[in-house]
Amino acid sequence: MPTRGAIRRRRSRLRVTLSVVLVVVGMLVVFGGGWWYMNHGTHMATSHVAQSSRALQSKKVSQTRRKVHPAARGAAKVSQSQAATPIPSVVGIGFRIMPILFNGEDIDAAMDAGRAPQNSVHDGGRLGYFKTASTARISGVPGYFYVHSEPYSIDKQFIHLNGWNIPYKVVDGQLVTPTWSAKDPDGNVITWRLTVDDTAVDEVETHAPQSSASSSGGLIN
Repeated sequence: MPTRGAIRRRRSRLRVTLSVVLVVVGMLVVFGGGWWYMNHGTHMATSHVAQSSRALQSKKVSQTRRKVHPAARGAAKVSQSQAATPIPSVVGIGFRIMPILFNGEDIDAAMDAGRAPQNSVHDGGRLGYFKTASTARISGVPGYFYVHSEPYSIDKQFIHLNGWNIPYKVVDGQLVTPTWSAKDPDGNVITWRLTVDDTAVDEVETHAPQSSASSSGGLIN
């Protein structure tokens, strides 16, 4: 039977052994955790930083695209709008220009009442056609008017002829011109109408050509 001294010595050795085991286990835990962090924790941190960087770059690219898109859409609109309203060619179209109102009153009534010159319609009317993209041939309605060349230009809204800005539009391929108004040399407001006249092309050239002498008049403003 062991003595009390032997039991105490055995217990003492057991405690020492247990302490050594605990110390070894603790060291393994510390070193093992450090090794795992070095091999795995660093990789995770690096991966997180890379993901954050990619997300920031993606956000910047998205913001840049959003800034560019409206301008691109605007440019596209501007291009489509221009293509939708081309300037038409009026070359070869004959026309007749006639006064219809005198200071807002029917011109025939104004002539009958003596408020407009008696020759307003007879001498005021004009016959002509667009010979080229920049020149019109024009004469008066009566055959005694000389035929002469008159420069003109056209944009998307007006035909600019003899100082007039003649509004126009194209409907089903046909030239349509609303009425317009302009003052005559005496300050009276004359309202005019241009109508397409297929006979004007041939008829105008039957009039005498303009000579060095003054013609009986150009277009009346």
